[in-house]
Amino acid sequence: MHSLKSKFILIAVTLVLVPLLITNLFQYVIVTREYASTIEEKNQAVASSIASSVSFYIDGAFDVVSEIADEPAVTSFDRQVQRSILERAVQRNPEFDLLYIQGNDGMQTARSEGVVANRKDRWWFKQLQASQTSFVSKSYYSLFTKQPITSIFVPIADGKGTIIGSIGADIQMNELQEVVERNSFGKGSYSFIIDGEGVIVAHPNKQYVQEMYNLKQLTKTVWLKGKNGQELTDEQGNELTEEQSIDLSPELSILAKRALKGETGTGSYADSSKERFVAAFKPVKLPGSSERWAVISVQDEQKAYAFVYDIQKKVLWLSLVLAVSASLAIWFSSSLLIHPILGLVRFMEKAAHGDLTHRSQYKSKDEIGQLTASYNEMMDRIGSSLKDIKAAFSRVFSASNVLAETTQETSQSVTEVANSIIEVAESADEQSKMMQDGVQVTEELRAVLRQACDGLKMACSAAEETVASYEESAAAVQSFMEQQVLRRDADDEAADALGSISRKASLVHHRMKEFTDLAHDAAQAALGEEAADTALRRVAAHALHASRGMQGLVEEMNDELNELQRRMLAASAEASEHAEAANMRSNFEQLAAGLEPIRSQMISASVKLGQAGDKCGQLSAMIAGIATVSHRASDTAKSISAETQQQAAAMDEISHLSDSLNNSATLVAERIRSFRI
Repeated sequence: MHSLKSKFILIAVTLVLVPLLITNLFQYVIVTREYASTIEEKNQAVASSIASSVSFYIDGAFDVVSEIADEPAVTSFDRQVQRSILERAVQRNPEFDLLYIQGNDGMQTARSEGVVANRKDRWWFKQLQASQTSFVSKSYYSLFTKQPITSIFVPIADGKGTIIGSIGADIQMNELQEVVERNSFGKGSYSFIIDGEGVIVAHPNKQYVQEMYNLKQLTKTVWLKGKNGQELTDEQGNELTEEQSIDLSPELSILAKRALKGETGTGSYADSSKERFVAAFKPVKLPGSSERWAVISVQDEQKAYAFVYDIQKKVLWLSLVLAVSASLAIWFSSSLLIHPILGLVRFMEKAAHGDLTHRSQYKSKDEIGQLTASYNEMMDRIGSSLKDIKAAFSRVFSASNVLAETTQETSQSVTEVANSIIEVAESADEQSKMMQDGVQVTEELRAVLRQACDGLKMACSAAEETVASYEESAAAVQSFMEQQVLRRDADDEAADALGSISRKASLVHHRMKEFTDLAHDAAQAALGEEAADTALRRVAAHALHASRGMQGLVEEMNDELNELQRRMLAASAEASEHAEAANMRSNFEQLAAGLEPIRSQMISASVKLGQAGDKCGQLSAMIAGIATVSHRASDTAKSISAETQQQAAAMDEISHLSDSLNNSATLVAERIRSFRI
């Protein structure tokens, strides 16, 4: 029931069958109701017709009896005349079975037939005497005919209106029985008449009449019979009867009671075999003080509605044929209508599995044709879109591969940058350590230079003292020189030597001061924020140059002091030869002695300057190492810069690839948005 064809057939059959069933049901209800009304009207008409016949029959008989009771011959109570009148009346009115006249004592005076008798003990005589009015009796057994009868009783009055007797007429029920039988149509449709007590007086089933079925009491009255089959009577001649229950419908009894109350209507009941009957009842008003009679017309419901049932059966068969025909037509139509749709369903299922090559060949201008055309157009657009999507995603895939490779290269570059940064950090650590060592060497060099400077200061002081002593001796020598011209040249040379020594000592002192300042600058540069490489190189070059210059000066001063000491000793030897030169000798000896500590200081200064030169060499080596480390750091920084540029270029390429991917994604999104989902 999940297929469209099944649903379509179900809906179409429902649309056909439901109205058909509703129409049949409505028709059945309406027709049944209308036909029920017709049946009721028919039964009511039959009942009314029979009631009219009964009323006409009884009224006619009653009028005849009343006319007889009013005749003067009857009121004279001449028996022969009365008998003659009664016989002629029976002959003229065959509805009478027996006519009889009796006095107020109950003794019959005349009969149309039979022997007169006393009827004072009969129920009807007692009622007549009590009521003094005419009436039609209930059903009772006739002693004359031994059959249930109904009688008309009319009082006889004289000219003064005094009741002097009564006349009775036993009515033959044959006429009423014929009327009932004429309006009966078999077992299922009949009518019957009941008297004022509910006793059936005419019925197609004569047993009901013979046994006096009472619908009010649901009993029957049976005349008892003797062993010889003769009906039994009591001492007064009245029949001996017995009341027996009967199996009739209580619903029918209710209808009978309603009719005897004067109601006219219809109803239904079920008999002992559960068969349903429809009934119509009509009361019959009788003359005098008589109780109402009633006519009930009944009809077997099944037979009454046989025409409706037959029509309905035919309609049902016709509806069934129409339903089957409509179902076949619907099935055939649905096959024609659903076939292209089922084709589209199969194509859609194949499309759902990725096969977009199928197209519907159904051509029509109806909605299904429009659907197939839309399907074909949709498949074409989907195919085109998928091609565009495939191309776009191919570009995306290529861009993704390039992006992956670029990302891998970027990762490698980042790794190399990280390694370079580690190397730069290690070089920086090494450079920092070497800078600390350079600072330490600079401090040591500064201390050595200070010691050398102090020694040179002492040497300069000693030289100055020696110069002063020499000037004092020069004055003494001057006179001596004047006397001895031969010594003059030597003295001049000595004086020149001392002057040269003094000048060189001053120059050494000046160089030592510069060297000390340079060492201080080197220490500050090593500890400050100035570029260590350039500063240390400059300080080391100046320090090495100054150290070498001072060492050369000290060596020259040492050589000159040795020469001067030699000359002083020679001068002292010559001065010892002359008395006048005694003082000069002493002076020269003092000069020679004074030159000794200068010489020692010079030697010490030379040693110190040598040590300073070694320190300068160490400092130069350290600075060279720092320069090497700096170059390496610079090269590493350049490498990092280059790799960073490569990484930036890679990132630019990634950005371009991202733009390409974005454009492709936008194209795919636009293609997807072109469909209504």
